[in-house]
Amino acid sequence: MQGSSAHPKAQLFRLLAGIFFRELTDREIALYREAAAEPLLAAAGSGRAAQQAVADFRFAIANWEQHAGLKRALAADYARLFLLPGRSAAPPYASAYLEEGGQLAGAAHDRMTVRLTGAGMALSDGSREPADHLSVMLEYLAELYGQEAPVEPPEAFIAVELLPWTGRFAAAASRVSPHDCFYAAAARLCAATLEGARPPVRPA
Repeated sequence: MQGSSAHPKAQLFRLLAGIFFRELTDREIALYREAAAEPLLAAAGSGRAAQQAVADFRFAIANWEQHAGLKRALAADYARLFLLPGRSAAPPYASAYLEEGGQLAGAAHDRMTVRLTGAGMALSDGSREPADHLSVMLEYLAELYGQEAPVEPPEAFIAVELLPWTGRFAAAASRVSPHDCFYAAAARLCAATLEGARPPVRPA
């Protein structure tokens, strides 16, 4: 997808979108090791859950030093979590958690397709992922945060389209317990940041 924004939350959500969309490259691994992501983590929020998720994310990266063949191990974890079918996976698709039987390309996919079309946004050329892939939704969310007059409030999009399932996605990723916990930590960071952006409940 296309677009950029200097909004702190937009940058963090775009970082997370990249993590869930494809395997890390050598350059990205090097940047994480150089703490290039640190300036973005403050956007996760100051709540207890967010701060714990940030700490877990940092620990996961620090833990890389204990792994020989790190890139191969990370690629295996990514495939097992996000690409392979089965109970020991954490599919990054809204429909997998919201539709009966985990049927993909359900109503969430249809709603996101309408949103993307209405916003004049498009998936990258060659992408085979459905519109309700978490990375696509996070990119759309980043666009909302980066607009002075967004087509819908980002907090409303979070409440309606992301909070109903991202906690279960994070729990599934953590339950798998991969060799390196980077992707599970990223899933918890994502869920905690979204939860922290939940619209406040207005008194009756």
